[in-house]
Amino acid sequence: MKLIEKIRINGKVKKRYQIDTPLNRVLNLPHTQHKIKTPLLNTRNTIDILELTKTIEHLREKNKKTPGKNIISKDLFLRKYVLQLWMQNLKYQGLPSNN
Repeated sequence: MKLIEKIRINGKVKKRYQIDTPLNRVLNLPHTQHKIKTPLLNTRNTIDILELTKTIEHLREKNKKTPGKNIISKDLFLRKYVLQLWMQNLKYQGLPSNN
């Protein structure tokens, strides 16, 4: 997040930020190779946000109902799940992963 502006309104400071996703930051790097950018863009374009959200909520509910398991935070859950999807997509496209 990058602070764009600060505005004082009636004694309160309102801040506006420029929010850039990690994917966009990687894509905007000049030294990122085309063979890396293409699968990332394909993955982003094929993800159905509504379906992903439903799946995440379903899995979180399932995780809550499972006795003996720790409930992890939503952010950590999203990171793990999105990373798994990304790694599966790399394997599907035949690209090398870091693992």
